Amino acid sequence: FGSSGLRGSMRMAGRTLSPRPAGRGRRALGSAVNWGKHPVNDPDGAGRRAVAAAREAWARDGVIHLPHFLTQQGVAVALEEEAAAVDAGLVFRSTEDHNVMLDESGRLSDLPLEQSSKWLVAGDQLSDASLVRRLYHSEELLGFVQAVLGRELFRSADPMNCVHLNRFGTGDGLGWHHDNSEFFFNILLQAPEKGGEFEYVKDSREDDQRIRAGVAGVGVKPHRLSAAGPG
Repeated sequence: FGSSGLRGSMRMAGRTLSPRPAGRGRRALGSAVNWGKHPVNDPDGAGRRAVAAAREAWARDGVIHLPHFLTQQGVAVALEEEAAAVDAGLVFRSTEDHNVMLDESGRLSDLPLEQSSKWLVAGDQLSDASLVRRLYHSEELLGFVQAVLGRELFRSADPMNCVHLNRFGTGDGLGWHHDNSEFFFNILLQAPEKGGEFEYVKDSREDDQRIRAGVAGVGVKPHRLSAAGPG
């Protein structure tokens, strides 16, 4: 349960309900990932420590922060891809007034609607050769997330929403909400000039009282994660 106003990010949705099992990574990620700092490609060596540290953070904080997961080169490539998609007219505007559960169940319907706005490039508008799609189809990244969560995962069968690029302009952001996905993987590609903090309330999906307190800012202090920089 959280809200954010990050500028220039890619997002990968995580689900365990897709009937299509994960395939092999399409292309090597090469120097786009900071393997030395985050050795997720070495599960039998240094990657074990990375998994252990991520599991500890997940249990303690409900979020895993991997600063500079992408190298500067990787960030530059992803930003070039996003800019090319925007120039080609493949970006669309999303504005929405929504409830905190993002559903029609009526749960917590007495709370004021939240507002979210952003620009998006959908996954099916990105070529298979793009770095963003290569990250999503990376066996190394999938294996790391599976090891952290301790269960088998499947990639989403949704070609539009399995991975996408978000661009947040002045005044854009995400209101308080619970995602439909069980988890998500965000990579910040460009630091915001102002703001850009991710706030969340841990262990709140099934706890209406914690959700109400988080929205009101009374009784529960949201965790706040500030971006360490692009990547």
